[in-house]
Amino acid sequence: MRGVYLIHFNTPYKHAKHYLGYSQNIGERIIQHELNQGARLMQVVNDAGLEWKVSRVWLDGSRQLERSLKGRGKSRICPICNPKIVDHNNQPDYCIISRLHKGVWTND
Repeated sequence: MRGVYLIHFNTPYKHAKHYLGYSQNIGERIIQHELNQGARLMQVVNDAGLEWKVSRVWLDGSRQLERSLKGRGKSRICPICNPKIVDHNNQPDYCIISRLHKGVWTND
């Protein structure tokens, strides 16, 4: 599942409240973040013991989309921080996924 994903930190880490990333395989990349093998910010967030969750996914999103989204305030595109985010069908435009637990993904 290729795309762009937004991770929301339940407690900010210094100035950071979110991490935005792109991957050819989002599921594998999230597991890497869980195992401290991903981005440095995610490593320090994990080391600090902070809780986080994937708050939004843009399936088939490109690196260009990731760069475009990084130019915006991430709180504005996070459905946890901004619950008014909806798609054209007036449905939530995101996929909230709980953290990996014993090798199984579950939806909130």
